[in-house]
Amino acid sequence: MKRIYLLLISIFSFVLFACDQDDEINRDSNFRLEFSTDTLSFDTLFTSFGSTTKQLKIYNRSNKIAQLTSIGLLADQSRYRLNINGIEANRLKNLEIPSRDSIFIFVEVELNDEDKDQIRLLEDYIQIELNGNVQKLVLNTYAQDVYRIDENIKKTTIWTANRPYVVTKPILVEQNVRLTLNPGSKIHFSKKAGIHCRGNFEVNGTYEEPVLFESTRLEKVYKEAPGQWDGLYFYPESDEISMNHFILKNGKNGIKIDREKVKTKAVQISYGRISNFTETGLSIGKSNLVAHDLLLTNCGDKCLFLQGEGNYQIAHATIYNYWIYSPRLSSAVVLDNPTTIRLGNTIVYGGRLNELLLSTKGNIKIENSLLKLTNSKQLEYKNNLQACLFNQDPKFSNVKKIDFTLLKNSPVIDKGKLEFATTYPLDFLEHKRDFDKAPDIGTYEFFEKKN
Repeated sequence: MKRIYLLLISIFSFVLFACDQDDEINRDSNFRLEFSTDTLSFDTLFTSFGSTTKQLKIYNRSNKIAQLTSIGLLADQSRYRLNINGIEANRLKNLEIPSRDSIFIFVEVELNDEDKDQIRLLEDYIQIELNGNVQKLVLNTYAQDVYRIDENIKKTTIWTANRPYVVTKPILVEQNVRLTLNPGSKIHFSKKAGIHCRGNFEVNGTYEEPVLFESTRLEKVYKEAPGQWDGLYFYPESDEISMNHFILKNGKNGIKIDREKVKTKAVQISYGRISNFTETGLSIGKSNLVAHDLLLTNCGDKCLFLQGEGNYQIAHATIYNYWIYSPRLSSAVVLDNPTTIRLGNTIVYGGRLNELLLSTKGNIKIENSLLKLTNSKQLEYKNNLQACLFNQDPKFSNVKKIDFTLLKNSPVIDKGKLEFATTYPLDFLEHKRDFDKAPDIGTYEFFEKKN
């Protein structure tokens, strides 16, 4: 009985001692707090649009209270704003963190327009004083001034690469007006924003400086997320459409051209990546089209839709639909009632059994292409197909990373028709197509990658 009594006293004393320790202030000069990160970075942010809110966590791992002499921003005139454990303040004194507990700090940054083309770094520190010691966390943000576009384009206009353009709502390029986009131009769209064009539209990107169309959300989580803005829409009054060397991604519709009748001047589209659209990537009706070196991927409906009378010519395209966000009911490519279509050296592949749908009307010719088609569809379309491959994995380098270059065991290597490669001798990466015995099918010519 005496032993049990002594044991109970010992346990009770230990609990009291532990509780007392929990209530004590940690005065150890060697003690350090721990942080969820040592550097809090914002992605490049556009000025005048506000910032996202980021958070970090500060941990007290000891079994005693951490009493902070002070915590807050180092700079007196800082662009950053803090909420420290529920208190909106850029500095606090005598803040306590209970034993084995933590606090949150929420951080925002004020983005003032300075009318400068150059991106600039906004840097500060969160400084914590504890037991005579100082710990710091780095805050950094790259700020970019932009041209804000919230009115219709009423006169001939040129957009340049000096700084990004942010389209805040649906805008119209009016009839008989030309909008030209110079190499390296970057156009960003707010939610539901897009360009509607009744005039002329000219995209003059280059291999080194493609023109970029994407949303205003630059965080990594949004990098390849569809549905963030609307799209590019062209109406019957639009006479000239030329788009070369561009990246168009992450919206509702990519390029949609609706016409009442075919115009003599052909739509010109080349070296374009169109990807991650909730509906259709490239939709063209009643037009003449000359297109080559297109990468069309990941659309909730069709990647390519050509409809109605017109002469359509497409060569060296890679069309691959791996949409995963919702059920997809359409084939990747739908060719509906054209006057003439010639499709050559093109990959049409994806998750459905049939990724190509043809109407029986019109003159449709598909040559030296890799197609995802069932045997019954191959038989149905046999008069439209020439020297094609069927249902073979094209062996792309890394679909998840949007890398549609070819692996060395790809079945499409040297299977293209020389005629198309002679017309378009350079691939998407400016590799020559005529360096070996025959061109490859698709947008990319195979080259051994150097480590």
